[in-house]
Amino acid sequence: MSAGERVGPLVALGFDLGGFWGNLHGESEKGMPMLQISTNKIARVIVRARERDGKAAFDASLKQYIADMNDDEQASLVAVMWIGRDTFDASELAEAIRTAKAEASAPTESYLLSIPMLPDYLEDGLEALGYSVEEVEDGFL
Repeated sequence: MSAGERVGPLVALGFDLGGFWGNLHGESEKGMPMLQISTNKIARVIVRARERDGKAAFDASLKQYIADMNDDEQASLVAVMWIGRDTFDASELAEAIRTAKAEASAPTESYLLSIPMLPDYLEDGLEALGYSVEEVEDGFL
């Protein structure tokens, strides 16, 4: 599969490929919602969540990493997880982000780390949004 084939879904969704690996904020030129968190941060959460496997040091480190994110980043992270869990469709990204902000009651880090399949849901969410999980994780590592 060529790079063009991998990013094709991003173009179809209206994503600005110039910010593909960086922070994606607001809306694209076509008015489509954008993630408000870098894919590198999502990849770090995926990798760290897989490593933690009940290890307190990893739990504390990952918990602090998520807690240190700003509200927009945390809401986008939750939205990606919800999309991966099929609570929302990829086309509902903006609604998922708004809902994550509106319904935030417990600390985001506690909520996310209570979900056993968190890394799988994040990967599925990224794929549903048109990202190549392998490239995202390789870009982080």
